[in-house]
Amino acid sequence: MNSLKTWKLYMRSTAKHHQNISKSMDKHSMDKHSSECLGLIMEKICDTGSPVPADVFVQQEFGRANLFLGFGEINAIVSPRTHKEVELGTFSGEWRILIDNHIYLAGRDAIDEEEFNVRLHKIKFGAMKSITMLSAFDVRLTFENGIALDFLCCASDDEVFHCFLPNNQVISLEPQEGWVIEWCAKQAQ
Repeated sequence: MNSLKTWKLYMRSTAKHHQNISKSMDKHSMDKHSSECLGLIMEKICDTGSPVPADVFVQQEFGRANLFLGFGEINAIVSPRTHKEVELGTFSGEWRILIDNHIYLAGRDAIDEEEFNVRLHKIKFGAMKSITMLSAFDVRLTFENGIALDFLCCASDDEVFHCFLPNNQVISLEPQEGWVIEWCAKQAQ
C-alpha cells in the first residue's frame, strides 16, 4: 500500500480521541469552529519558526496528484519520504495554485509526477500569510508574492484538506463532517 495512504489509515485507525464538533451545529457555531481550526493551523506553522514551506511535492496515485507542503523540521520518516512538523495537503481532494490570479498548476493537469514536481519547485511561495475558507468546503492558503493555493471539495465522501501537527494531532476538513480533530496513540515508523 502507498505510504501516504498507509499514513492516513494509520492516523485514523489509531485515533485515541476524536472530536467532531461540527455535526448538528448552527452556521455561527460552524464558522467559529472553522476559525478556531484555521487559527490553530496558522499558530502551529508559526511555531515551526518559518512560515515558508520547507518541502513541497506532488505524489501521483490512481491518476490523481496528491499535494503536500511541509513546514519546520522532520517529524517522522515514513518510507519513501519524511514528514515535517506541520504538513498540509490532500490525499484525494482537488487543488490549484494561482499566481497573480491565473491558474499555474492544478491537480488534474495532464502531466506526470516528475513534471508536477519540476513546476512546483519553480514556485517561490514565500511566507504563508493566511489560511481561509473560500466556502463551507474549500480552503485557501495565501502566500506572499501573489500566490494562492486552493484545496477544493469536488466529492461528497472524502477529505478536502488535512494538516498533520506535532503531538500526533490531525485536523482535516471533510464534506460530510466538517472540521475533524484527531489524536493518535503514536507516530508511524
